[in-house]
Amino acid sequence: MKRSIGGCVGLKLMPGVLAVVCIAAPSLALADEGGTSGVFYRCDHASSEIRLDYVAASGDASEVPLNRDRTGAEWIAPQALVDYGAGEDGNARRVGQKSIVRHCGELELRISGGYYNTRVMGELGAADDYAIVEIIDAQKRSSGRLAMGPCNAEIARESIFVACPENWATSIVVLRDGADAFNMMLTQGHEETRPLLPATAYDSMESFTE
Repeated sequence: MKRSIGGCVGLKLMPGVLAVVCIAAPSLALADEGGTSGVFYRCDHASSEIRLDYVAASGDASEVPLNRDRTGAEWIAPQALVDYGAGEDGNARRVGQKSIVRHCGELELRISGGYYNTRVMGELGAADDYAIVEIIDAQKRSSGRLAMGPCNAEIARESIFVACPENWATSIVVLRDGADAFNMMLTQGHEETRPLLPATAYDSMESFTE
């Protein structure tokens, strides 16, 4: 149900500023893990380094780059972060979201479930749920909410929780650069620079999770 877009790389996190620079590059589908799309999460606690990789349900193991060793990676299933129930008509509906938190050295990672339609039988209702992530450092500087996966800006439903395409990515890598700085690389489909702002400047996970 989802479409692939190009990719981009680069972003600088320094004391007070996180500069995001993305360069178009082809995106790769990864191997399916459990029949639906999701995210692999890896953490190096000693260096406070994080890697998040979107995995397409239709992925092929042969397309996984050699440097994407998933040994020790945690599989994050977005469907487990979305609550389902029955509507008044008896049909299945999404009725809420949940969030989980992971700590990686000095970084905090918040992950929540996202979706396109509360009605499972509605437009894009049968599409896989997706992960929404936020990365916060020890100084409470935030990446803002980022959705994991490809997106199509022409479909309004893909911007319900996170604006498409500017805040969607198929890969996020955070690497330490000095005592109080990080490099964060995004794989997405556009190019931009943005500051890392206090968490209150962005919509935080707390604004829509229970």
